[in-house]
Amino acid sequence: LIPETRMLDVGKTRNFTLIYPTLYPYNRRGECLLSVHYMTSCNRSKEARQHIAFDTTLSDDNVKCHVLRGFPGYLMEQPLCKSYDEDALDSCKMVDCHKKYFGLRSYFNRGTRVCEPVPACLPSKRRGMPDTVYDVTVNRCADMTGCLSEDDLQHLSHADLEPECVPSYSSRMAFLNCHYGRLSNDSGDCICESGYARAPMPEEPGNPRTQVFHSCNVDNSCWSWDRFMMLPDRAVLLVALFLAIIIAILALCLVRE
Repeated sequence: LIPETRMLDVGKTRNFTLIYPTLYPYNRRGECLLSVHYMTSCNRSKEARQHIAFDTTLSDDNVKCHVLRGFPGYLMEQPLCKSYDEDALDSCKMVDCHKKYFGLRSYFNRGTRVCEPVPACLPSKRRGMPDTVYDVTVNRCADMTGCLSEDDLQHLSHADLEPECVPSYSSRMAFLNCHYGRLSNDSGDCICESGYARAPMPEEPGNPRTQVFHSCNVDNSCWSWDRFMMLPDRAVLLVALFLAIIIAILALCLVRE
């Protein structure tokens, strides 16, 4: 919480505002511990603690009735998402676990649809060399000291290891959010809709990444009807456009007369 400091006279009351900076203020439930430090009339420092419970869980009523500008999926016909880690205001897409849990639960499990903690894959001190590696596909530490089995050797002898056959993005972009597009199972990349493009991807990292990369979110079209209908004040724009057409018709009639 971002604290606030004010002067409070004896016997007076004031409202204090504490801000919790987050991109996901909804679907959160918990308790805040507030610590208030103050000086008594005898110039002694004292502390008072207060627990404040909060619950911002979304329901069908407050999602459909409230106009939330900037959220493309705020009017949902389908039921609410199955998991709190699916964004109910963005068509139940996965949340950015890094930003929602401040690094405590950074891995989004596609099976359970919840954010999970990332294990610390630390090497053994007695070995003196790295003997474990983080597997981003299953969110586990893999042991590198095990021997290859006959099945592994059989697979390697028949596997096609040509570089062009390896997906270009699936290995390094484990979590892609195709805003105006869809995810291709063949290439592991986003196929954008007409009028949208993807921003340049970061360079190949040395370590696996678990954060969400946003794609198909660059609008490279000058104008489109779909884009116009997504504007929050499109009703006002439609009325203004209608009045402009009427004025233009009247002006043409006056010129002809």
